[in-house]
Amino acid sequence: MTRIARLRNFLPLGRRALRVVAWEHGGLVCVLLVALAIRVWLIRWAAGYPTGDIWNFISIAEGLRRFEYPVLEKRLPFYPLLILAARGVFPSASWEGAAVVVACAMSLVALVLLYAIGRTLGLRKAPLLAGLLLFQSFRPFLEASLRGYADTTFLTLVLGAILATLRARTLRGTLLTGLLIGAV
Repeated sequence: MTRIARLRNFLPLGRRALRVVAWEHGGLVCVLLVALAIRVWLIRWAAGYPTGDIWNFISIAEGLRRFEYPVLEKRLPFYPLLILAARGVFPSASWEGAAVVVACAMSLVALVLLYAIGRTLGLRKAPLLAGLLLFQSFRPFLEASLRGYADTTFLTLVLGAILATLRARTLRGTLLTGLLIGAV
């Protein structure tokens, strides 16, 4: 088979795969869109008062930009690195805005991971999606994502480690599980 024939066979597969994902996981896509819409709608109120550890993580991210890390800092630099990356993707955003973008993105990834864990455990789609819809609007989870807290990143890493533990069948899966648990 020539390269062009393989390419022709691959292109329809991409469209078919997109249709399969949209068909099989359409409910999850709807939950994610609702979660994103709620976060975008509420962000105007939450953006006025970023509090908590966000300032410490922002100062670490600013230091990492200059290749400096505070000697007495006991926190790992993963979340500040994510803030720095978000600031690189959105250069016009403030540091607080970059932290909120990271936290909102991690809260959406956490919803996807919760869905994957539920499906791995054999839960039916309708009750699982209803639970995700309720969970995404749960005040502590929603507030942590709107204020830029690192809790959403921590929750995402923990859920990723749980999912990797449930699905680890090979050495590579076991190593991924260990890496995620180590990142937590």
